Amino acid sequence: TPEVFLEGWKYDNCDFAAPSLLAQTFGADLYVEAEAGMGLTQNANAKYEFVMGPYPMPYFWTNQTLLTTPVPPWNFQNQIQIPDLVVISLGGNDYNHQHGNVPDNSTFIQAYH
Repeated sequence: TPEVFLEGWKYDNCDFAAPSLLAQTFGADLYVEAEAGMGLTQNANAKYEFVMGPYPMPYFWTNQTLLTTPVPPWNFQNQIQIPDLVVISLGGNDYNHQHGNVPDNSTFIQAYH
């Protein structure tokens, strides 16, 4: 049932997540780029590709700026604002909702490189 697939994503408000709490504490601007369920080596519920699609996060690092369109590519030379702090929370979905099908340490570490 759809409820089974969505159970892990019912908490999608990031106001109480670490990046938001840090920004509130220091009075800093906060910009969040997030995609619920996306993993480093596999997406949550990876055996059900229709839930998240076939591509984990590294595909998007090198191929496009936005999840919805591959163009324009990110231009690292034309930064309007350079952040003082970047928080990355990635990898939990590789182990979440996987029914025991999780990456071993070497696979997971290699995906970060």
